Amino acid sequence: MATEGPARAARGPLGLGRLLPLGDTADGAWLAEPAATSTLRAAAAAAVREARVDALRVSPGGPGEDAAGDLAPPSALPHGPLRIDADFAATPDAPLPEVGQRLRTALLRAADEQLGLRVATADLHVTDLLDGPEGDGTGTAPEGGRRPAHRHPADDSPPAPADSPHAVATAEAVIAVPGVARLAPAPGAAGGSRWADGVSVTDSGDGEARPEGGTDPAGRHLRIQIAVTEGSRALDVARAVRQAAVRAAAWDAAEGSAPVTVTVLVTAIDPAIGSGGERVG
Repeated sequence: MATEGPARAARGPLGLGRLLPLGDTADGAWLAEPAATSTLRAAAAAAVREARVDALRVSPGGPGEDAAGDLAPPSALPHGPLRIDADFAATPDAPLPEVGQRLRTALLRAADEQLGLRVATADLHVTDLLDGPEGDGTGTAPEGGRRPAHRHPADDSPPAPADSPHAVATAEAVIAVPGVARLAPAPGAAGGSRWADGVSVTDSGDGEARPEGGTDPAGRHLRIQIAVTEGSRALDVARAVRQAAVRAAAWDAAEGSAPVTVTVLVTAIDPAIGSGGERVG
């Protein structure tokens, strides 16, 4: 079948853990769970100093509606409503129901406005009491309630290696999209795939005979892995990346080819870096 090539490529090892659906099925985008929970923890720490989130998980909140089929990456949750479950500790300075409601509001707002996750509900549970306020309200605390450090974009290899003859046009188009911090290092390529750093290209169909007669037109599937700059909404960046990738990927497509399909994986949220190399914000 024409989808077998893209399916094999899309199901290669990612090492990203669970992938949370961004937006709707038509968006074809997912977010690595560690990047999501880091952002949510930071939002909670910044908004509610009287509390510390100790455990946080994002799970399906209802029936999935995913139609991505074989193009969905491994460990990807189907598109549909999500739920947040969190345990938190709080100081006795404010009534616990009030603190819980403020945390719930902060988490739901961050999920939507910063990430683009469709979170329908957030269930919070108090697990401990604290002696005083947590942190300084900046959301820069360690894991277990605080944000882990991000790698500086300069620590990664160039987004479009000069010696790579394949997918460079797509890689350059993607890295130019506002909000893209870098192209994430790609996992090992599956058979039949061609890779630039963070971009897989799989051609399929290419004249294969159909059981009912005729041939399948050649098709092209791309999987793009990116890190998004902190402050940019992950879903909006993923949508822009898909559009840019589709345009760029058609550069050597044969006439009559099937439409290009694109999957976008947001693997990390990187801090904004100033011109002097300092973290912004």
